[in-house]
Amino acid sequence: SFPPVPRNSGIVATSVRKFTADASTDRIYALTDEIHVSAGGADYLTLDRRPLAAVGSLPPPTLVTTIHAQPGSLLALLSIELARSNDAGTSWSLIPDSWAEPPPQLWQLASALGEPANLIAAGSPGAFRSANAGASWTPIAAGLPDEFETFDVEFAESDPSVVYFGPYVSRLGVPLVFGVYRSTDGGTTWAPANAGIDDLGAYDIEVDPTHSRMVYAIGGTPFVEWTDSGTTWRTLRQSVSSFSRIAIDPVLPRVIYVVSDVNSVLRSVDGGESFEIVRDVGTNPWWHPRSVIVDARRSNVVTVGTDGFGVQQMSVEPDLGLGLTL
Repeated sequence: SFPPVPRNSGIVATSVRKFTADASTDRIYALTDEIHVSAGGADYLTLDRRPLAAVGSLPPPTLVTTIHAQPGSLLALLSIELARSNDAGTSWSLIPDSWAEPPPQLWQLASALGEPANLIAAGSPGAFRSANAGASWTPIAAGLPDEFETFDVEFAESDPSVVYFGPYVSRLGVPLVFGVYRSTDGGTTWAPANAGIDDLGAYDIEVDPTHSRMVYAIGGTPFVEWTDSGTTWRTLRQSVSSFSRIAIDPVLPRVIYVVSDVNSVLRSVDGGESFEIVRDVGTNPWWHPRSVIVDARRSNVVTVGTDGFGVQQMSVEPDLGLGLTL
């Protein structure tokens, strides 16, 4: 189906901040002010917030800062508390933690594929690593900037010891950016991997699921790529508006989607060498995309989370004959 088909079920007028997928159960979760779930490619249904709110010890309203799917389960960060559901969000349990000095708030959560106990949580300020599924946390700072906050953190699916990080430091409300940092020991120590992009804010980082050293990052108007074939990042595409999110096809990783925070959706079938227009910037209504994901069970289906138009789903066939962009 093209043009897009809404998959909203009551979440039209909200900003869809994030998607996270559990391919093992054929579910995709979406985060607005609520948590929503699509099973088997169906419409998104809103989860009952009361079971999750009931497990947290923080005063209401309980703020879900991020969600993260693992095979057979869903994690939710309630500011600095971590909850887990093993039944697609029907019931929740709080993971007891032992913070030495808890941060004010965490808004990023990532785990290593195949090693779900290895977690990294990051926010304001700092980042933390857990080797026991969130029961205890250790600050991680070796090699990272002082007093850093976090745009994004991503494990490499093909190598759980490799992690990428987008740090920044807030100075009078203005972010001082540092490009991308890389860890090869699961997040214990870090080193800059930002030759050529040390002045880029890595708002979104995505790693090729088959290659731990093929990395894409968005830093506002530029969309860049880093591989082991070189020592610096290269710009794949420049935009007059800010790119906001990247999605890699988990089945065909050379297929990538990029959305701008204005309206456009672009697709590349050659790892960013060229792009096709899936949705032009001038198309009405203006979506203001905030998130994007490719369905692991239906790799021709791309879903865009918008600001005000809910979830929009497009089926993009390889031979669709989209307009090639320069």
